Amino acid sequence: MSSLGDLPVELLPSIIQHVIRPSHLAQLCLVNKYFYTFAVEPLYTAVFIYSWHKDWKVKIIKLFQTLVNCPRLALFVRRLSQLRSTSSDVTSAQRLIALRDFPKALINQERNDILELCLQALQNCINLQSCAWTRDGSLTTDILKTLSRAPQLRELEVNGRNEYRYDERVLCDFKTLTKVTIIMPSSPVVNMLPQWTAFAGATLRHLTLICRSSTVVTDQSLLDIAPNLDYTCFSEQCRTADTLRSLRSITLSVDNKMMHSAWTREVADLLRPSPLQEFHISSNGGEVGLDISTEFCADIVTAHGPALKRFSVHRLRMNLASVEDICRRCPKLEQLFVTMEQEDLDGLGHCLSLLKCLRTVHVHRPLGLEAEELPVVPPQRVLAIVQQCNWALRQIGFNTRVHQIERAPVKEADGTLTFEPRLVPYESPEIPEQFLVVRT
Repeated sequence: MSSLGDLPVELLPSIIQHVIRPSHLAQLCLVNKYFYTFAVEPLYTAVFIYSWHKDWKVKIIKLFQTLVNCPRLALFVRRLSQLRSTSSDVTSAQRLIALRDFPKALINQERNDILELCLQALQNCINLQSCAWTRDGSLTTDILKTLSRAPQLRELEVNGRNEYRYDERVLCDFKTLTKVTIIMPSSPVVNMLPQWTAFAGATLRHLTLICRSSTVVTDQSLLDIAPNLDYTCFSEQCRTADTLRSLRSITLSVDNKMMHSAWTREVADLLRPSPLQEFHISSNGGEVGLDISTEFCADIVTAHGPALKRFSVHRLRMNLASVEDICRRCPKLEQLFVTMEQEDLDGLGHCLSLLKCLRTVHVHRPLGLEAEELPVVPPQRVLAIVQQCNWALRQIGFNTRVHQIERAPVKEADGTLTFEPRLVPYESPEIPEQFLVVRT
């Protein structure tokens, strides 16, 4: 083989799937027509434009111009999103464009031109399945109307502060959604929810209202929408009717009044019939010294350990014994997020070595520390932990630092080839999930 261009064509998809950076994919598109064929699609899988990027407004405009002028590229777009924290894996079947900030501080004509360009681009994205448009003040009635006509749209995340921006009544045009997230909803949007959920209730499976403190989301407003959703008398009837037998993921947000033995027993009993694969729990902010009990962790692992693929604990301190128990009894675990004391790190490597499928691990700092007190784990110590882990591990993080793991070939003196782990900078343009807003 004299050049990279002489590679057998059938090898290109396997090679390109390991290319992460968009700039690298763009370069591959310029090699020849075969490289272009296989690289252009993943190039549009993840386009991240944030307000701190240089010339970010210009880049957004150019992106929309591309989707307008090249309808074939717009067909690749399946997810139009500000950022998804979501299960966060982006596969080849999910086309994601992440717009961190949509420009709004513009003169009227410039803003109108950009909105018109945006609407034309959205009309070309006929395979759009998920959209998150969350910047305050950037969403309009016309954008929502255009999105409501997307035939395959199933997930919608919007900013709920609609005053002088969009008509809340247009939300009722979305009738086939399975997942809805509304951030900081205003009173008109909340008042529209009973009517909206009445239309969408047949297909709706997830409804999330995000508002740290609100006078408009009340017990009564939740009662008004409850008849249109798939739950009533939740806790008791779920146990007696076995309605959680298909639940695979649960997120719990707790405070110090809830973390007592009676509450944890009730939760463990409620979840026992469910085939859980993902378990998430976090405190709802600011509690220093709040722990997750060893007994509660053990109950969850006893009931669901063989099937669990993710165990995520945020802002709740865990002891090393609980971490070891999780690692021993969750053989399929792929992701582990925990909060631990610094002195417990010496035993972490042994615990992680018990997991054969672990791909991602992140250890958060204890609560109550100021930013300047944030403990730094030296790379040598991180590498020592990685060396005890299995080959499946690809990412490890401590506090605010994330490392990717590569396995480099090393030829021994006797000629045998071994592979040793190395820490390399995190390359993906997507923010690691452990740094996103905790699920609530």
